[in-house]
Formats: sequence, structure tokens, C-alpha cells
Amino acid sequence: MRNKQTPFKRTDRLGEEIRKAIGLLLLEGELRDPRLTMCSITHVKLSPDLREARISFSIIGDAELQKEAEKNLNRAADYIKNQVSRRLRLRYTPNLTFRFDPSLERAERINQLLKDALPAETPAPEEEAGDD
Repeated sequence: MRNKQTPFKRTDRLGEEIRKAIGLLLLEGELRDPRLTMCSITHVKLSPDLREARISFSIIGDAELQKEAEKNLNRAADYIKNQVSRRLRLRYTPNLTFRFDPSLERAERINQLLKDALPAETPAPEEEAGDD
């Protein structure tokens, strides 16, 4: 009998491993830019031939900080690729391209709009203590 669940593709499994490895590199401060420790790797999309990886990241800050982080991550892509290869012991490590992921920013904006649109909950009136 065949299982109806779709098995994970190799690209999905490897993408998740690469996401974790890059996240640890950033968290451990392996890169010289301390602002990059605040980056979160949100998604890794691998090409079917496993030669290219598009890494999505988010960082809290203004547009200038986001652009600077993207530029610095892409500058360090070869170093990051080398470190990922060592940590995961891959025969071939894909070329890495970093792109800012605005989805978390959009989600926060939607949450704020919903919070502003919904009426504030009114506190329950306190029971008056009676003089017995």
C-alpha cells in the first residue's frame, strides 16, 4: 500500500540543513559584522540541480539596514559557503545568493492594523464591596 503523504524532496531536506547551518554561523558571530547576528534565515530555495541556493533572511530595522545586510551577506557568500560545506560535509555546496524577505515585516504590519481595527476589550466592572 502506498503512503499518500508526499515525501520530502532532497532539495527541501538540504535547504533546511543549509538554513540551520547559516543561522548558527550568524548566531555565533562568525561574520565580522555584529549587525548580522540579528538576521534570521527564513527560507532556503534550492535549484533542482542543487547548484544554486536563494537564501531569504529578515532583519529588524529600516530599509537602509536591510539593504546593507543584504549587501554584506552577499559579499560574505563565499566564506559562508565554505563554512556550510565544512559543517554539513557536502560533496558540492550550492552557490549562495541572499535576498531580504519582507514577509515578517508585512505580517507585523497586518497584526498592527488588526489590533487598531478591533475595538479594545473593555475591562469587566469591579464588583462593589457591600457594607454588611
